[in-house]
Amino acid sequence: MMAAMEVDDATDIKLDSLQEEYGFINYYKSLPEKLASTVRFFDRSDYWTVHGSDALFVANEIFKTITAIKYLSSGNKTLEYVVVKRGNFESVIRDLLLVKQYRIEVYKSKSLKTQEWVLSYKASPGNLSQFEDLLFGGSSDESARCGLISIKSSKIADQNVVGIAFCDVAACKFVVCQLVDDDRHGNVESVVVQLRPRECLLCEGFAGSVGGAGDESLQAVLQRNGVTVTERKKSDFESSGIALDMNRLLKFPKSSQNPTFATYSEANLTVALSSLSASIKYLDLLSDASYFNQFHISTFQFGNFVKLDGAASRALNLLPSPQDGPGSHRSMFTLLNRCRTHVGQKLLSSWIHQPLVDPNQIDDRLDILQRLIDNSELRACLHDDLLRRTPDLQMAARKLQSKKAGLMECYKIYKVVEVLPKFVEVLGRCEEEDEDGGMVNKRCAKWRELFVDPMKELISDFGKFKEMVETTLDLEKVDDNEFLVKSDFDESLQSLSEQMLEVEGKMTKEFNKAARDLGLETNKTIKLEATTQLGYFFRITRKEEKCLRGNERSYHTLDTNKGGVRFRSVPLETLNDRYLSLKEEFVEQQKGVVVEIVSVACGYVEPLSSLIELIAQIDVFVSLAVASLDGPSPYVRPNIIREGVRKLKLLGVRHPCLERQDGVAFIPNDVIMSSDDKTFHIVTGPNMGGKSTYIRSAAMVVLMAQMGCFVPCDLCEMTLVDGVATRVGAGDNQLKGVSTFMAEMLETANILKSATKNSLVIVDELGRGTSTYDGFGLAWSIAKHIAAELECFCLFATHFHELTSLADELSCVTNLHVTAVTSEDKLTLLYKVEKGVCDQSFGIHVAEIVQFPKHVVENARKLASEMEQAATSFVGSNKSNDGMELNENGDDEEKFLSKVTLEEAKNFLSKAKELSADCTDDVTLWNKIQDLKKSMVENCCQ
Repeated sequence: MMAAMEVDDATDIKLDSLQEEYGFINYYKSLPEKLASTVRFFDRSDYWTVHGSDALFVANEIFKTITAIKYLSSGNKTLEYVVVKRGNFESVIRDLLLVKQYRIEVYKSKSLKTQEWVLSYKASPGNLSQFEDLLFGGSSDESARCGLISIKSSKIADQNVVGIAFCDVAACKFVVCQLVDDDRHGNVESVVVQLRPRECLLCEGFAGSVGGAGDESLQAVLQRNGVTVTERKKSDFESSGIALDMNRLLKFPKSSQNPTFATYSEANLTVALSSLSASIKYLDLLSDASYFNQFHISTFQFGNFVKLDGAASRALNLLPSPQDGPGSHRSMFTLLNRCRTHVGQKLLSSWIHQPLVDPNQIDDRLDILQRLIDNSELRACLHDDLLRRTPDLQMAARKLQSKKAGLMECYKIYKVVEVLPKFVEVLGRCEEEDEDGGMVNKRCAKWRELFVDPMKELISDFGKFKEMVETTLDLEKVDDNEFLVKSDFDESLQSLSEQMLEVEGKMTKEFNKAARDLGLETNKTIKLEATTQLGYFFRITRKEEKCLRGNERSYHTLDTNKGGVRFRSVPLETLNDRYLSLKEEFVEQQKGVVVEIVSVACGYVEPLSSLIELIAQIDVFVSLAVASLDGPSPYVRPNIIREGVRKLKLLGVRHPCLERQDGVAFIPNDVIMSSDDKTFHIVTGPNMGGKSTYIRSAAMVVLMAQMGCFVPCDLCEMTLVDGVATRVGAGDNQLKGVSTFMAEMLETANILKSATKNSLVIVDELGRGTSTYDGFGLAWSIAKHIAAELECFCLFATHFHELTSLADELSCVTNLHVTAVTSEDKLTLLYKVEKGVCDQSFGIHVAEIVQFPKHVVENARKLASEMEQAATSFVGSNKSNDGMELNENGDDEEKFLSKVTLEEAKNFLSKAKELSADCTDDVTLWNKIQDLKKSMVENCCQ
């Protein structure tokens, strides 16, 4: 959440009469109704205003003060408003669009004299094109997530076929896919997690539809993953004219003869094209000619990536949460993100959410990463020098494409083109001889093919562009943040430049004269400075301000701030006005030249896109290499096993985020699983003992390995998984109407329905959201189903110690426990995972340490002992055919424990609860519970 912003109390709406106020109030109240999550801005040239409920929202939620609220009034009509200054506008827009996921409408006035306003443009979380410069001028974690998806479902041959279209306007990219899904929307959720859109378009009535009892609405799935849902009319999803639209928007290969969208394989995805049609209409792409022949389309290959859902993304901390502070390593993204460029950050985010399932592609990435890790000079040169100097080219490319670029964008591209030979030189230092001698190392050949050769081609492609910029742009002025055409490029510009130089010389003389007059030393206690807005002025420190007192006739103060006092002499004011006038004339005169330069530069959009993609890949690989070496212990290369039995062998595995926290000495552990031996690990032990960390570490290492990254282990050997499913944590979400138990069941149902034999499943503390008996029963049956039916690798952490008996039934199940040492007044957690069952429960011991009353502790011990015996009997009854094993020689209590049913146990607990409400002291309560127990034992054993 952004901090409260400074409010300008002095700014009011400038209306000339009460009649104008009355007219605006009437106009505002006549506007059609809007969604509560839409904020309307009114552009008043120098500032913006919001009104009515929007004003109250902005004042309370963004400015954090009601003093920002002002009022328009006319007669008995009043209207609240808040002024948003230019300095605050960026922060307000960023907070509304990126943080709160709101929509924005901006209105502009047709005339200054009448209250005629028109809707100028809109923006939403998935459509940020109007605010690209404002929001993503620099690199940002938030900007890594962008784009809009549209979803439509149709019944085809009794199957629920879902068409998905993803649109990234900034990258001019369409991605479509068509898949079969069920009423739980598991496949759709996986696509959403992998593409990470901000907004989703759904057909009216489809958002809240559910397939049956217990099924989740698609809208709920999307909102759970932080995606804003927007409903659109059914007619928007009509695809009758999509072929013509695509012929106008797509950039066809130059080699194509009579290019048409009908020749693309995507033309056969009819349901997906209906969704794409809705996106094109919502983004209004056809109204902007700069988008024509600029887009590329591809099919999203759903099966090419590890299947992840929102629960897995959250449980494994793939992305930072709003609570994470800057610089923290609490998510996989912040841990691995050492990228120097914005496009690198976007690509890294995609890799994290799209781990690969093709071993060849994974090994290719690992080979490249190996080269960077082995060569410290190469890595340092790229990370600390070349990539650090690379500006954001994607915004420049977008401006060139829309023909809105200027000299500044040309200069940014030039600066990158200028260092391309250095890139080639550095990247080209990878020719090595292998052990056999004479042959180029395969890894280096791959590096050259992927990076060096394409970079050389780009140097050739941009040769003329570099020459043009050096011929036309005044590179010396760029240091002063001025982007001007060289004066000798045009005779009229030459004349104006000479006059400006003459004025600058006179200003320097006036500067020296003012220093002598005030008794100050030039360039030390007094300086001559300039800004784009003010032009030239003198500046002194606030300490020296006394020298201006009494000289008000000769020197006029502009302002006073922390940087000092800015002022001018009377002659300097005259000279500055002359200089600004000449400069304005120079800029006006060079416009024609700038148009020609930009027109030529627009022809380089295609090679620029290739350059951006290449730099993004290099940036991500370098980032992963730096992160792999930057931890407490270096990461190792995973060994991907392609054939034979399924295997997961992680020796000395560490949690990548936890080991980076300050003050943490991480205890590594081993994870060893094999399809011909043990595939299901039950992990027991005390709370905070490391169970959750252990199972999450394994899942995070698997995902890192399959995205092509080195991993925090001593050794990693693994076969690939096709999905990672999780049921971790317990927390209510009352605002969304989801209880702890319902969240558990929804996530578990998705696991049981979507996991395959080749998946990795991690389950943590299943059953805590309901009663002990129900929770244990569900945990037992779900664990047994995963182990016996799914047969996938599973790490199952539980507080139900009785669940360890499952290992006696199924040979694929093994028991592990986290170790701890107890003493009279202390519990020491060792965080070491060892084989076997945890031989004690630590809850009562902790109660003793914190000095619970002795009789409470003793009562707890007795009840715990009895419940353990009852649970043991319950587990044993599951093994027998008749459901009951009777010990004829035992006493009444043993007969009771072996014969009692779950229903009778519930009745006992219910009656005990009633007794606890009636009794005023512990002794009376204990005696009555004993009488109740005796009565039930006698009745059961008769």
